[in-house]
Amino acid sequence: MKLYRWLSAHGCGLSDLFPGVGFVGDSEFELHAEKINKVKAKKDTCGGAAYKAAKSGAIGRKGLSETGGVFCTCRHGYLLRAVDMLKGETYRHVHYLHDFAYRSGCKFLCYDVVCQYWSFAADISEELEEFKCHTKNMQPFLCRWHGKTHAWYCQILFSGHWLKGACLTTGETTEQTNSKMARYSSITKHMGRSNRRDHLTLAMIYANIEKEEVKGEMLQCLKQINEIVKSGSPTQESLARSQKLKESYDMAN
Repeated sequence: MKLYRWLSAHGCGLSDLFPGVGFVGDSEFELHAEKINKVKAKKDTCGGAAYKAAKSGAIGRKGLSETGGVFCTCRHGYLLRAVDMLKGETYRHVHYLHDFAYRSGCKFLCYDVVCQYWSFAADISEELEEFKCHTKNMQPFLCRWHGKTHAWYCQILFSGHWLKGACLTTGETTEQTNSKMARYSSITKHMGRSNRRDHLTLAMIYANIEKEEVKGEMLQCLKQINEIVKSGSPTQESLARSQKLKESYDMAN
C-alpha cells in the first residue's frame, strides 16, 4: 500500500480518534525498536528467491511519508494489530508483532521469510531477557504457498502446515487481508496521518465484524456437511444437498 506524502493533505496535526486500537502508536513502536537496535540481520535469499521483507533495516522512499502497514492476523483472517511502515518493512516491525502475538498466547509465528527472520529473533532473545521466551515457547511457521518458492530444505525445516496444533493452517491469511486493505490506498494516500489511521482502523473493525456475522452460517454448513459424510454411501439426494450446502458456504465465505 503506497501512501503519498500527507504533509499537503488537510487534517495534519490532529490526534488519532482510536489510539492503539488498530495501529500501534509511534512512540510505542520506537521504544520497542530501540531495545533491539544492537541486533541486525543481513538481507538474504532462500532457494534462489530474494524477498524484500528479508532485511532488518530499510531506507526511506523518495516522495513517500509512509510506505504502508504491517498487519498481524490470526488463522481465521481477523485483523489484530498493525504497524506503520515509514521506511519499508523491516524485521523490527515483524518483531513488534511477534511480541504482540506471544503476549496474546499464540503458539506459532507465520511469516513468508520466517527462515531468515527466526535467526534475527533468536539473536534478540539471547541479548534481551524480556524476549527470551519468544523463540523458546513459539514455533516458526513458513506459510504453505510462499514456502513453495523456498529451498527444499527450508520447506522441510520450517513448513508449519503439518505441525501438531496447526490444524492444517496454510498461513496465507495475512496476504488475503493485505489484498483487502490495499483497496483503501486510493482514498487514504491524500489523508492526514491521524485521519488515515482512523480510517484504516475502522476498516479493520469492519472487516472483523463482517467475518463474525457469517461465521455462524459457515459453521452450520460445515456441521451439516459432516453429518452427510458420516451417514454412509452417497446418494443422489445427499449429493444434491451437499452441493447446495457447499454453495451456501462459498457465498458466506
